[in-house]
Amino acid sequence: MSDFRSVLLDTVGNSFANNEQDVRYIKRRFKALGRLNEPDDVIEDGIITRELTSTIKTFQKENNLKEDGVIKPNGETEHALAQLDTQKAVNNNGCSSLKRDLAIEQSRLEGLSLDKQRAVEQHNTLLKKLREKERNFENVKGEVNIERASIASSGYMGLVGVGMSLGNHPKIIEAENTLNSARNAFKANEQAIVDLSDRMDKAIYKINDLQNKLKDC
Repeated sequence: MSDFRSVLLDTVGNSFANNEQDVRYIKRRFKALGRLNEPDDVIEDGIITRELTSTIKTFQKENNLKEDGVIKPNGETEHALAQLDTQKAVNNNGCSSLKRDLAIEQSRLEGLSLDKQRAVEQHNTLLKKLREKERNFENVKGEVNIERASIASSGYMGLVGVGMSLGNHPKIIEAENTLNSARNAFKANEQAIVDLSDRMDKAIYKINDLQNKLKDC
């Protein structure tokens, strides 16, 4: 766009000599708005063209203005064009914000995907560890039962007498605590996978929503 951000210095579109800078400025504005399809050399020549006049009249008609193909300094057409420029700037800022939000969500989704991948890979490791602790717990119970049977047959009551319940045996308690820790770790990892999947679904929904909004930009 031109650096001429003020109102026009001269009328654009009449039969008199027009300020070339103003004509270029108007051409650039309409081209930036996607309303004027002229080559750059024609845009920059500062000469009124039929296409420019037609574009101005179409713009005036759309805004219920006098359709004379003329843009006067501080006139209604210039004011309407300035409002459109402002609206476009607001839309551009909104689009920039949407693009920034989209980039953030895409980065977040990538991070969540990596976290879920690690959790899924850890699943098999934790499951294997859990199965080992379950087998160990059963083995310890078997060993304690054999030990108790041996003590009972010998008549020795000792520290681990027949009267001690199986669940209160130190070896059983230790094996059970280890098993519970493995179970808790496995369940926590399973829940993490569920939570990550849910967060990924929400991120994907938000990304799709942002992409749909960006279609209007």
